Amino acid sequence: MQREAVGIPGVIGLLGLWLCGLAGASPAVFGSATIRAVTVGDHVYAAHSGLLLPPGTRSLRIDYELTDPLAHFAYRLDNVDPQWRIAGGRLQAAYTNLEPGSYRFRIAVTDADGSDPFEAARLDFRIAPRYFQTWWFRLACTIAALAALWLLYLLRLRQMTLRLRVRLEERYGERERIARELHDTLLQSIQGLLLRFEAFAADIRDPATRAQFERTLDRADAVLVEGRERVRLLREMALPAQELEEAYTQIADELALLRPVPFRVTPDREHRRPLNPLVRDELLQLGREALNNAFQHAQARHIDVLIAYGRKELELLIRDDGRGIDRAILAAGGRPGHWGLSNMRERADKIGATFVIRSESGVGTEVTVRVPAAAAYCNRSARRWLRELAGRAVAHDVLP
Repeated sequence: MQREAVGIPGVIGLLGLWLCGLAGASPAVFGSATIRAVTVGDHVYAAHSGLLLPPGTRSLRIDYELTDPLAHFAYRLDNVDPQWRIAGGRLQAAYTNLEPGSYRFRIAVTDADGSDPFEAARLDFRIAPRYFQTWWFRLACTIAALAALWLLYLLRLRQMTLRLRVRLEERYGERERIARELHDTLLQSIQGLLLRFEAFAADIRDPATRAQFERTLDRADAVLVEGRERVRLLREMALPAQELEEAYTQIADELALLRPVPFRVTPDREHRRPLNPLVRDELLQLGREALNNAFQHAQARHIDVLIAYGRKELELLIRDDGRGIDRAILAAGGRPGHWGLSNMRERADKIGATFVIRSESGVGTEVTVRVPAAAAYCNRSARRWLRELAGRAVAHDVLP
């Protein structure tokens, strides 16, 4: 009897140890848990996979049951709890300051120290966002903010454009006033004085004195002609803006009266775009200088003017088939005492353009000016145009 009593408990103990060895854990690992409900405020929601909680949920409580009070349990809310939290005797888990999104709550059976968790239950749930927490609302706000900034930028650009336009109108008006006063007062007075001096010269009997006096009068006439030319240029720049093609045609018609040369202005009407007034003025004077050289000095048989309104740049090409310019003169930047080439380069630099002149003796001369689109056109890259061109204008004392 004693032998049998001792043998039965031993067999049972050995069997229990063997089963525990197969599981690789303590007997507490056989405990289980059940998640019952989720409480948000006064509302209780039955726990089920895919549970959707209402918008505005910030705090909640999760109720669960543990089937084995002797087992060690821990719980964790993924992406919220940094590590497993020992449940102890608690049957609830509370959380606050939750954001909208998807969550997973897990309960696990662990060792006494909370290590080696074995998942016993899980609950996947989601907190719905308020309308202002949705991605589409944030995207709409971003788009609205960008649109507001763009409208403010356009408003500022419009103000700067109007301000610059007013200054240009004031500038043109001042030129018109100066030209009118010079013509009506100074030049007319000088013309009257010259007529009186010519009448006085007719009474001079000494031939040498008369010849010297007449040479002086000729010089005065030349000064008067130059003054009238300056007044004409002032009036021309004070006129309302016209297309470059029309302006060059008018200039060529005037020069052809002095030396008839066949010329042709080829416009790019299909891609024509409104030009920046400052750029237009500089190109007008630069082209006048080039055409004057072609008509007066090149001894050309044909003169061509081409204007191309490109997407990236405005290109002006003035070409003749005359005698050309000596390479030494080109290398020196012009003849001594003549400023035509240097003036053209300065005008090109003033508007940020590239200026290239090619010439070969007996073949002709080709003047090419390329203005970046950002500076040439009124409706392209206006911010950059206003910044750079206004800076150049101030630097060259263009704006009053």
